Amino acid sequence: MEKKVEQTVDDLQKLAEKQEKLSKESKDKKNTTEDLAKKQEEQKAEFEKAMEKYKEAQEKNKELEQPYQMEDFDQQKEEVAQEFGKGKKSLDEKKRSKASQSQKKNAQSLSQMSKQMQQMMDQQMQQQQTEDLNNLKQTIYNLTTSYLDQQDLI
Repeated sequence: MEKKVEQTVDDLQKLAEKQEKLSKESKDKKNTTEDLAKKQEEQKAEFEKAMEKYKEAQEKNKELEQPYQMEDFDQQKEEVAQEFGKGKKSLDEKKRSKASQSQKKNAQSLSQMSKQMQQMMDQQMQQQQTEDLNNLKQTIYNLTTSYLDQQDLI
């Protein structure tokens, strides 16, 4: 489950970089708007795939004995999806500058979403480690107490 979330974080960060690059390409008149729109659609598909991975991780998490508290990121997903749509629409209408702005905004949203997911997992892992450490301390205490009780009997 952690691996799927880590993959999603990486995928979102790479996608943010691709959107940033596409934003710059959209300003450049060398590229046709059709090619740019195609790249925009491909990146949207990559985003949807990354969100599917995250959803799978959430499902696996629910099956755990002690599941992590995982955010849905529904609002961020919706905003990113809308920006992909705005970017594509602007390219279809041959409005390069507007498309570039939308893509740049999307790159920032994707990067932020990636960071939030990473922070969420880091926090969950830290909480799990603290719990494991407390359990280990209790086990050592119990073993020591048992050993001392046995020594008293001898």
